[in-house]
Amino acid sequence: MKYDQKKWILVAALSALVACGSDDDAPTDAGVIADGGGARDAAADAGTPGDAGTDEGVAPDAGAEDPLFLLVGAVFSPDGAFGYIYPTPELSGDVMVALEDSLEIPVAAGGGSFAVPDPPTGQLFIGSGESPIIERYGIDAEGTFTLENRFSLAGLGWAAGGSVVLVSPTKGYTIDGATLTAVEFDPVDMAIVEELPLDGLDAGEDMLPETSVRVDGDRILVHTRYFRDSPLSATETRLAVIDTTDNSIVYDTQTDCANLLFSVVTETAIYYSPHANQASFFASELSDNAPCAKRVLRGESSFDDTYRLDLNALAGGPSGPLVPGSTTSSYLLVYDDSVLGPIGDGSAFLPVWRFVEIDLDAGTRIGPVEEFPLTTGAGLGFQVPVDGELRSYSVVAQFGEGGVEASTAFDVTDPDNVAEAFETPGFLVSAVRVR
Repeated sequence: MKYDQKKWILVAALSALVACGSDDDAPTDAGVIADGGGARDAAADAGTPGDAGTDEGVAPDAGAEDPLFLLVGAVFSPDGAFGYIYPTPELSGDVMVALEDSLEIPVAAGGGSFAVPDPPTGQLFIGSGESPIIERYGIDAEGTFTLENRFSLAGLGWAAGGSVVLVSPTKGYTIDGATLTAVEFDPVDMAIVEELPLDGLDAGEDMLPETSVRVDGDRILVHTRYFRDSPLSATETRLAVIDTTDNSIVYDTQTDCANLLFSVVTETAIYYSPHANQASFFASELSDNAPCAKRVLRGESSFDDTYRLDLNALAGGPSGPLVPGSTTSSYLLVYDDSVLGPIGDGSAFLPVWRFVEIDLDAGTRIGPVEEFPLTTGAGLGFQVPVDGELRSYSVVAQFGEGGVEASTAFDVTDPDNVAEAFETPGFLVSAVRVR
């Protein structure tokens, strides 16, 4: 098999979508474009808002209608990569993703983001990873996308639209990891309200920041890890907490755990865990930092200094990141050295990782999950309301000769009855309910 590490750099950028794909407190996080995409492309090229048609503001609550979900993923090929958003009325074995009927979105090294209001209004907000444009789409019951409005951040010096979050149907934010700036915007008028410099995240010109975003009630947690020259240098992470009631910001820094990137939310805390390459760095004695996790308690604005979870000890071997699970359990990826031998450089990107079920709040191991096949070290999961119940899904990548060819979503709502739910092409990032 061939495995392209560049593809997994894109996957790491895409994984940030999971942290900002929904404004729910829960850890969540297409049809044909009505105008054919021409207006969207023109505005992106010009870097200006443009005329996107009539602004109808916030749509009525669509939650009472027949449900419509959006699947968000990426497809890789020798010619490049593209992201897609596809509508489906089901999250079951009947899901059939037709890429030609999906809404194509950029897959850029800088990321990008999407968000939907809660409760669902039939609207989708997209921040491009390739242009400084925030767009709002309306989505009808048949899954047809209509570009309703957009605005540009070019006047603020942004090169791309950053992570997008909605704290309510009438208040949104976008966060740019490149300029370390947050912007409050009005989702109804699609206009900038206030610019918020994130000065406390500035670590100097020699540091490259990489941000992820979580919403905790009326607060936005912006978590940032830093590189100097390689992931080996990612020994520090910082936290900026924006209080959306008054736009005040507080900061915190931790150096207990290295390479923190992925996050999992429980009822009590937000847990941050490392990229799987930290396991190989430690095993190869390139780093003194054993894989570990830190947390921020719900409602708090700093890392919990009393908490440091040894992930290798919990996994019983070289550990990767935490993976979202059900409301009662989470998962941890552990390298299986019986497949290809001892962990080493590049192991994070190979399908040689197994799921171990854990009680994250208690910090205890439950046991391996035999239903899951081997997967890569970049585990993803999400939660979606289905038929009035919040259901949990974990994603396992399927590999072929060219790398990731498809993904399988497993329903893990009941940890004692894990079941395969549906498959998608490429790498499935998340799913949300939009109607």
